[in-house]
Amino acid sequence: MPAAAQKPQGLYDESRVLAHSNNECRGIADCVTVESRERRVAKGQSVTLNLRCPAATPYVVNWDTEQNEHLVATALPLLVDLTAPAVAGSLPNGSSSHFSLSVVNNGDSVGRITAFLGCAASPPRVAAVLRQRSGVPSNHGVFPGGAR
Repeated sequence: MPAAAQKPQGLYDESRVLAHSNNECRGIADCVTVESRERRVAKGQSVTLNLRCPAATPYVVNWDTEQNEHLVATALPLLVDLTAPAVAGSLPNGSSSHFSLSVVNNGDSVGRITAFLGCAASPPRVAAVLRQRSGVPSNHGVFPGGAR
């Protein structure tokens, strides 16, 4: 097909999937994974995924996803239980069993995402929690006139 007749290539490889990396429980012995159902996010739309830790493991540890490259997943602030006793080294006041992700579709086609929430029986002692997950656009180096 002549170059002028080819369909313009978008910024994202919308068939590419960012694999689940099991980061939701990394390094936490008593952690269990809660998996969301797969959600579809239409072109130009956003959704909120709400997950909850079970009663036996009520503390949020971290999260991970399996998602298309053209989706951006952002952790929303945890709802903190201010009546729970504070535990040194843990998230504020023992944290929360509720967790939400905002997911935005930046592509031209439907995207899919499954979220994985790590939940522990005791407050986690974590230094860092994932804030956002997205992929570097596969076609970011392609500009009109060819790659640079």
